[in-house]
Amino acid sequence: MAVIKRIQHSSASSASLVVRMYAGDALAFCQALRSVNKVSGPHTPCYVASWKASTVRLDDVAYGTSAALPAPTLFNVIETSNLLDHVGFHNLFIVAIPLLRNAPSSTLYSETLLPTGGSFMQGILEHIHGDPLTISLLLGVIPSTYISRFTTRANMSDILLHEIGNRAHSQYHERLAWKLLWSARPNAAPRGDLIRFTPEELARVLFDIYLKMFSDENLSKQVGMLSLPKKEMLWKIQTSSHVHHTRRSFALLLAHIKTRVQCDWEKVINDLEGLVQRDRTLITGSNYYQEMVCQLYLAGFPLSWLSPGEVRKLHLKVDPPIFREWQTVPLVVTVALVVPRQAISRVQSDLSNAGTPLLQCEIRLASGHGAFACISGSFGRLQVSGRGEHKTGVILEDSAGIQGTSPLIVWFPVLSTTLIYTSGGTVGLAVRSTMKSTPAVQKLGLEMVLFKSLLTDERHSHILSQAPVSTTADTPANEASKTVCPASEEISGCHPIHVVMDKSSTQIQSLTARADIVDFAGQTALVNGCSVVAKQKSLDQVIIYMEQYQQAVAFPLPVDVEKAKLRVARKSKYVEVVAPTTLMLGAKGESNIAGNFRVTLCDGIPTLWNVHHLNLDRCPAFNLSKSPKAFNWLVPHVSRMFSNRERDERQKEWSPDRQQETLIDVKESIHTIFLSVAGFGPDNQTHVEFALLNPSTGEIFAIIIVTDLRLDLASHTVVADSWILPRSDDIQDMLQKELSSVLFIKTSVHESKAWRHLLPLLIERCRTWKHKPTCEYLSHNSVPLYPEASSDPN
Repeated sequence: MAVIKRIQHSSASSASLVVRMYAGDALAFCQALRSVNKVSGPHTPCYVASWKASTVRLDDVAYGTSAALPAPTLFNVIETSNLLDHVGFHNLFIVAIPLLRNAPSSTLYSETLLPTGGSFMQGILEHIHGDPLTISLLLGVIPSTYISRFTTRANMSDILLHEIGNRAHSQYHERLAWKLLWSARPNAAPRGDLIRFTPEELARVLFDIYLKMFSDENLSKQVGMLSLPKKEMLWKIQTSSHVHHTRRSFALLLAHIKTRVQCDWEKVINDLEGLVQRDRTLITGSNYYQEMVCQLYLAGFPLSWLSPGEVRKLHLKVDPPIFREWQTVPLVVTVALVVPRQAISRVQSDLSNAGTPLLQCEIRLASGHGAFACISGSFGRLQVSGRGEHKTGVILEDSAGIQGTSPLIVWFPVLSTTLIYTSGGTVGLAVRSTMKSTPAVQKLGLEMVLFKSLLTDERHSHILSQAPVSTTADTPANEASKTVCPASEEISGCHPIHVVMDKSSTQIQSLTARADIVDFAGQTALVNGCSVVAKQKSLDQVIIYMEQYQQAVAFPLPVDVEKAKLRVARKSKYVEVVAPTTLMLGAKGESNIAGNFRVTLCDGIPTLWNVHHLNLDRCPAFNLSKSPKAFNWLVPHVSRMFSNRERDERQKEWSPDRQQETLIDVKESIHTIFLSVAGFGPDNQTHVEFALLNPSTGEIFAIIIVTDLRLDLASHTVVADSWILPRSDDIQDMLQKELSSVLFIKTSVHESKAWRHLLPLLIERCRTWKHKPTCEYLSHNSVPLYPEASSDPN
């Protein structure tokens, strides 16, 4: 309350903290902010919510063209809580990603609580509808933990409770920090983040996403629910109505991908259409074909057979009554249906008991029907004026909404060709069939139609050239259904990363980066036939060596340079590096993991990439003088830092089959430190002084003195408040007499190098001071200063 009162009595110009409130749909708010970026005005074409006809209008003072202190529309941090559970991964990310600033610190946080798959650990994979690397490359963001293979946040207690309780519907809290690709290298080559596929491969990749996105229409999957254990089956049935994506979601995803991918998009869409038409996996997929083509067109992807000329020919040939008064028929029109209140009232209580029933519109003929899941609606009165293509609709919204007495008005975009062929049919509002909505069949019949009307019955059905607008809207609401889809443009002198997929078109097989040799020395060496060698600089950077000349090549994802191939064009003076990606989640047996601990220098400020900041003074401290029994809970908590696979590897400690894994070794050392501080060390004694020792050289490269164990409340874990003393003969000689019970921790060469990268990162996350211009990190442009295993961990 004190903070709120302080803000209330501060002017916007003097306040160090400004809080702006918005009450409405989260996705609509993101779309509105993006609209402000494009049209520079507070009046946006985005509907406030799904069942509202009014549009979002932001504050003129903060978002107006003449605002003295314009409110931000791009952000360094976007916190989405667990919206992902309720609106769908792709719906959320395609509107949130464009609002991120292009900076290393920019982070999009997502959380999930509700389990979706058979395993909690597979939950996020169910949400993203594809291979994590592929989806990340297409979207332009990637979870930092996916690259680093570690996290500073704990959620293992959720799994433990689930294992104890064996509850199919237990919550599982997973929080991910998504970072922009390339953001770890702010000074990378100015190619942007463009990538390139062959049209055939991209079409198959998108089709695989399509099948997963609409897997609720897969009959075999629905039948498979019945064979699950009872508790899990009931949970699946209960959540079967949680369908988040429509064909519009898919079209907007493609529009987002198009801004990043260079390709022959006309061929991609035509190939994709062929795959969709031939598909027999989604039993009701063909019902949504007309909606998919319509939404693709609105997103900027017209199919080859869909053109104004073809519509004119069809209009003249068929002469449908529904367009007889139209001089010009556009490619897309809007169908508005007025549903009487009685049709809603008679089943309102039944639908309420069905959880969250999904409503959709359907156009039916005797020969079949088309379904349209992307609909808009509002309670109120529809005023129609004009004829033909000049016919318009205005909605007088009923503020009482569903509690009022006004009819329900629903509208949706549709291809005019669809109506030309079905002008003698009906349009209706129906409940979408799911396992949860099955009881509604008894009252509504097999088709579960709430209300239907002839398309030509103007008492209830209207065909408009534009969507109806609300009397409170300042911008034509039909603009909300259109998507600006800028094509990706190649920067002169730079080349997109070429992506090659595996045979299944689900995982990335290799990435190809091209480096033009523009330096005279490099060109000369290349023409003279010098040898070309590539070496790994970091997880996603490669250095090409040509005699005395070298050039860096950057990739958007981690690659394995040891398995890379080089294509050298000596006359054309360029080198291509074809490298396979490193699948970090499945990696094991790695020795050099120093690159996993990233600190990026941006504008003279060290920026953390994969750990969160920590204010130690705000973290409650434990009383270490208590009996070790008071810390019995700490042993399982700290031990849970090891994954199931890592625990299996630990049991092979003395086995000749065990491979060297540096990450496990680092975790072992951390495990020893925490348990020793609590009195559970190797000798069952309490230790707070630790020396990291490289046994190959016999040198101590760092001393750690723990002063407190503290709770990191936000991350559900513990931290050790410590002093770090780097290698220094003078300091170590002075402290030798003071340090009475040092516990020596032996580290291998690779683990020593990893600690030299990890310690500066852990120090930086707790920093409360500003770096001075004379900071050695800045002058050396390196964190740590001396990364080799035989140097100081500064």
